[in-house]
Amino acid sequence: MSSIRKAIRNAVLTDEDKHAIEVVKKVNLLKKWVGSPVESFPATVIKGYGPKFVYMPGYGHKRTTNDRELRGLAKTPTPAACIRRLINDVVSTEWQIIASDPKKQKDTKVKEHIDHITLRIRNPNKNQQSFRQIQTSFLEDLLILDAGVLVKSYATLPPHQMTQLYARDGSSFLKEIDEFGNFGKFYEGKHSFSIMVDRDDKKTPEYRTIEDKRIGYWQHATMRRMPVPFEPYEIIYTSLYPNTYEVYGMSNIQILQLRLKTLMASDIALEQYFRRGEIGKALFSADVELGMDDNTWKRFKGRLDEEIKDESSPIITTDQKGSVTSLQLKRRDIQWLEQQKEYRLSILALFNVTPIMLGWTEDVPKATEQTQREIYLRKGLWPLLKLFEYKMNMEYITEFFRNDEDHSGKYAGEPMDVVFSYDLYDPLEEQHWLERSEVAAKSGIKTINEMRKERRMEPVSWGDYNPAAVLAIQQFAQGHFMAPDVITAKVFSDLTGIPIQDVDKVLGEFPKPTEEPEKKREESASEKWENYKESKTD
Repeated sequence: MSSIRKAIRNAVLTDEDKHAIEVVKKVNLLKKWVGSPVESFPATVIKGYGPKFVYMPGYGHKRTTNDRELRGLAKTPTPAACIRRLINDVVSTEWQIIASDPKKQKDTKVKEHIDHITLRIRNPNKNQQSFRQIQTSFLEDLLILDAGVLVKSYATLPPHQMTQLYARDGSSFLKEIDEFGNFGKFYEGKHSFSIMVDRDDKKTPEYRTIEDKRIGYWQHATMRRMPVPFEPYEIIYTSLYPNTYEVYGMSNIQILQLRLKTLMASDIALEQYFRRGEIGKALFSADVELGMDDNTWKRFKGRLDEEIKDESSPIITTDQKGSVTSLQLKRRDIQWLEQQKEYRLSILALFNVTPIMLGWTEDVPKATEQTQREIYLRKGLWPLLKLFEYKMNMEYITEFFRNDEDHSGKYAGEPMDVVFSYDLYDPLEEQHWLERSEVAAKSGIKTINEMRKERRMEPVSWGDYNPAAVLAIQQFAQGHFMAPDVITAKVFSDLTGIPIQDVDKVLGEFPKPTEEPEKKREESASEKWENYKESKTD
C-alpha cells in the first residue's frame, strides 16, 4: 500500500475500524495453526466421565486419601501461591517440536512431521481448549493429588488414529494391579460400558463391549454405572512422587495436611477475633454486695447482649460494678506469628519455591536473590518441565508413529525423528556454561564441536581440533621445529587433532625460528592459520 493510500485510509477510518482490521489480521494468522473442527477431527470415541464420580468397588485400587479435602487445603494462600507460580511458569515456557537429529532439521519429511504435530498440539480437542488450558488442569492435579491424567481419544474408523487429547480428574482414575503387583490386569469375558461418539459435531451416547483385554485404568462414573475401562496406552498418567509401598504417590499437600489444617483454623479464629471487635470469651462477675436482684440482672444481661450483637464497638457500658476474667490465651503467650512463619517456610520448601519467587523481597540482597532464583529453576520448575517433556515424547509423540494391529498413527512405520522440547534457557546458567567451556577449551578437555553439540549447534569444520592447540598453534609448531624427534608429525597430529595428511601443509605455513624476526613470525603464523581455517570451511 502506498503512503498516499495509507494517509487517506488513516484519515477516513475511525479507531473502531482500525481495531477491526487488526483483529482480522490476527484471525488470519491463527488460521495457520487452527483448522476447522470438522476437518481437523474425524469421528472420535470420547471415553471418560466428568468430575464428582461415585466409586464402585471391584474396579481398580481405591485411593486412600480424601481428595476433596486435599483440594480444599490446596486453596489456602501459601500452597495456592506456590502451585499457581509453578503452573504459570510451566505454561509460559516456550516449547517446540524439533528434529531429534539437528542435522535433519531442514529435511522436507522432518519439517512435515514438525508442522503436523505442532498443529495437533496447538489444537488438541473439539472443546476449543488450548494446550495451555490442558496443561493447567493436568498440572493442578499433579501438584495437589500427585495424579495428573491426560486421556487420548481415537478415531472410530481404521486405522484408529489418535485425534484428540483431554485432561481429566486424576482422582477418578484408579490403577489396575494384578495379583503379582504388576501394572495392568487381563480381563477375560465381555464388559459393557457407555461412551460418547463424536460425529460431525454431534455427540451420541453408545454402549461398547470389550472382550479379553488388558486393562490399565478404570474411571468411575458420576452415577452407579459400570466404570469405563482404559487400556494402558490410552492414558498418560503422571506422578511426581511414586513409592513402593502404595499404589499411588504421595503429594506435597498430603504431607502438609496437618499443618494446613492448623493454618486454616488459625485464619478462621483470627477472622472471628477481629469480626467480633476483639471481644473474646470472658467471664463477667457482678459484685454481690450491691444487692443485684433478678430483675436488675435480666436488664443488665439484655443490655449486654444488645451491645455484643451490635459489634460496632469493643467497649460495653454498664452501671454495675464487676470484674472481667479472660478465658482464652493471649496471642503473645503462644507466639503464633512466629509459628505461622515456620509453617509457611516448610510449605515453600516442599514445593521448591523460594520466597523471592513469590514476591517476598524483604531484606533480600542481590546475591541472595540470584541464588534463590537459580534454586527455584533447578529444583522447582525444571523437574516439572523435564517430566512433562518426557511424558509427551514417550506417550504422545510416539502415537503419530505407532504401528499396531489395533490402531496406527499418521506416520506409521516411519522412524520417530522429532521430539517435544522446552527451551530451558537461563542467563545465569548460560554464563556458568560459558565459563566452564572456556576452561575446558584452554585445557583441551573438550573440542569446540563437543561444546557446540551441548547447545544443539551445527558443527564447524575445524571444531574437532584440540582447542588448547588451536589457541596456541604457533607454540606447537615451534615445538616441532625445535625438537622434531620428540614432536613428530604423528605427535603433532595427535596433539592438535589435525589430520596426518594435512600436518605438512600446516607446518609449511609457519616459518622456522631463524627465518624471520620474532614479532613478524608471530603475525605471519596467525595470518596463515586463519587462512588455513577458511580454506577448510570452504
